[in-house]
Amino acid sequence: MMELDILKEFQRICADHDLRYFAIGGTCLGAVRHKGFIPWDDDIDVAMPFEDYSRFQKIAGRELQEPYEIINPVEHRACTFPFIKMYRSDTAFIEKARENRPESYFGIFIDIMPIFGLPVDKKERDRVYRESSLYIRQNRFNRLSFAETKSVPQKLMWMTCVRGRASGDPCYYLKKLNALGQRCDFDAAQEILFAWRSIYYNKKKTYKREFDKYVFRDYCELPFEDTVIRVPVEYDSYLTRDFGDYMKLPPEEKRVTVHPAAIIDLHKSCRAYAEEYRQHKKKA
Repeated sequence: MMELDILKEFQRICADHDLRYFAIGGTCLGAVRHKGFIPWDDDIDVAMPFEDYSRFQKIAGRELQEPYEIINPVEHRACTFPFIKMYRSDTAFIEKARENRPESYFGIFIDIMPIFGLPVDKKERDRVYRESSLYIRQNRFNRLSFAETKSVPQKLMWMTCVRGRASGDPCYYLKKLNALGQRCDFDAAQEILFAWRSIYYNKKKTYKREFDKYVFRDYCELPFEDTVIRVPVEYDSYLTRDFGDYMKLPPEEKRVTVHPAAIIDLHKSCRAYAEEYRQHKKKA
């Protein structure tokens, strides 16, 4: 599978440079419950302590060879997600929500997220918790025009991005989010934060953001398809907090993908699709 191929290249860099990572979310659950992909899942999610995450971006920029690339939202205005993706540029994965944004087209990918250490001091900890959630939402709306907002809450959130628009930097709030990641060392923390999850990420589902650092103090390896993958050493505690009774399969109507795609192509590059879109718009 293409995603597995990308994962192996990611793992190679991590092994060569002693970088830490953990399979999280459905990828961790898949490793434990299915020894590979959850049959209805459509991506791979890994997370890295912020220091390792920052180092990985620099190393990947130097070492990755075609067709492997990373897309970094600090460098791409159209990317509203607050983490990096590693993808194959000789493929295409175009989400329906980004169908009209050719500058945000990318290939089959894996998600790579940062883990923040949380300060021990309660006031400072609460500040990081609140501000990180706010910056995630502002990061998205600072990259949109007012016309692209659809609801009253979205328009109100857009209006809170005054400083970001005044700066002229579409990445203003993402940089502020990343600055929070430097406030507390992962290894010195007692609790850690899944920094890309907003408090209000999804009103239909409450996402857990804080976890005991003890759970992520180290990793163990579990079978994943034809390879192995690192999961938190206390993966049972992690999965129980994140999913509840995680070994119980969800009802069939909930076994669905979370990334509805307009185009998935394993043989044609995302750049070719972007150029075709631009040419089509010129003719229209």
